[in-house]
Amino acid sequence: MKLPMNCPAALIAAALLVSPLCGCTTNPPPAPTPARAASAPASPGQRLTKAQVIEIAKPSLPLPAGEAYYVDFKDGVWNVWTSPDGSIRMGYGATVILLIQDSDGKVLGTTAYL
Repeated sequence: MKLPMNCPAALIAAALLVSPLCGCTTNPPPAPTPARAASAPASPGQRLTKAQVIEIAKPSLPLPAGEAYYVDFKDGVWNVWTSPDGSIRMGYGATVILLIQDSDGKVLGTTAYL
């Protein structure tokens, strides 16, 4: 018995037959291990790793209890801040962000969102 092409069962069967031929799989690629992710720069243009940037920031940006370090990379500069949830607070108790140059690890300064 021939099924019409507008039949959902026929479309599903066709997809199941074609997917192994084109290399499609249902399994996602394995996630990188945490050790490798911490030891390698996030993109080819970066020179420092997140771990190196945090080590540079620690003396200038102490870690309050209950908070963690967060980093963001943009235009050759790392932004490092501490927060309990990664958010950037404004106003009283504003988040201080340490700016670190990626090319040489130099601390460029700090900024606060007031």
